[in-house]
Amino acid sequence: MLKVEKLNVHFGDFHALKDVSLEIPDGEFFTLLGPSGCGKTTTLRAITGFIKPSGGKITINGKDITDIPVEKRNIGMVFQSYALFPTMTVYQNIAFSLEVQKKNKVEIDDIVHECARKVDLTDVELVKNVSELSGGQQQRVAIARALASNPPILCLDEPLSNLDAKLRVQLREELKELQKKLGITMVYVTHDQEEALTLSDHICVFKKGVVDQIGTPNEIYNKSRTEYTNNFIGDVNKLSPEFVDAINRSGIGGVELDAQKHHYIRLEKVHIGKTGKEYFTAEATVKSIEYYGMYIKYHLAVGGSVIKEIEKNDAMEVHGVGDKVTISIRPRDIQSFVPEPEEEARPAQKSGNKVHK
Repeated sequence: MLKVEKLNVHFGDFHALKDVSLEIPDGEFFTLLGPSGCGKTTTLRAITGFIKPSGGKITINGKDITDIPVEKRNIGMVFQSYALFPTMTVYQNIAFSLEVQKKNKVEIDDIVHECARKVDLTDVELVKNVSELSGGQQQRVAIARALASNPPILCLDEPLSNLDAKLRVQLREELKELQKKLGITMVYVTHDQEEALTLSDHICVFKKGVVDQIGTPNEIYNKSRTEYTNNFIGDVNKLSPEFVDAINRSGIGGVELDAQKHHYIRLEKVHIGKTGKEYFTAEATVKSIEYYGMYIKYHLAVGGSVIKEIEKNDAMEVHGVGDKVTISIRPRDIQSFVPEPEEEARPAQKSGNKVHK
């Protein structure tokens, strides 16, 4: 169990982390998610020991490691740039930390080959220079090197961000499979919502140095606790006051939407041509189309606002710009939030944040 308790980090007068608390069980794939500058990488670097916190405590299985040096924490680290030695072979890169530990050559050879097998690096690739490898192969080398000391925890700081889109998808699938196979705890930093949703057992959403929400991918996406998390995760429609009023006047679904709150609905929960007594319907006009192959995203004018809708592309019917359609939504699919106040540069930590257990 990795536990972070009321972690605070200052850089001069800047309060980068404020009372961050996390509990990450053994064998979990746990993602720190948020935009640039939100505190996710700072949290990771505090866990690994590269940053000394100004307050708080970090423990692994009850042992306080807050003041333990990086090299004695036995936490693996994969950097965004991989930080490999380009003039060394793959074998030498993986063996480097083992040689520093003065392990004998036979033991080093066994560990290097074992780690290479874990990440599907071949004997041919082991003798190549790192500079000869593709981005995906370099990532595997970085992971193998991090695994060489047999750490119980592996931290990864946006390891896929330098790769092209197709390779990112392929490697994140491999990464999840590797984590399952090894049973290792992975703490993963990313700003990519799709990555977080597909990889994670739990996600921690950061907002300006504080924890905004921790939950499963489904909880983060479908049961957002705050307006910030709701807006950050995926695409979403904000419903206009006029649209909300029309839903309330219809009485459909027995849901009374509070006019003082902000109301949102996910794109896939808006439908074209679907009917039923639980659905509120409205006439709309197709304003524009985004064609993605597997699905089509429609921008629909409804009254004075625009609602986006995703339609599975079954090639049976594709609506054109200017077409009149009927959209339908279930009021119970709407997420509602008290409007968040205008914030200063760094908000105070809200009380009552749940700690993931």
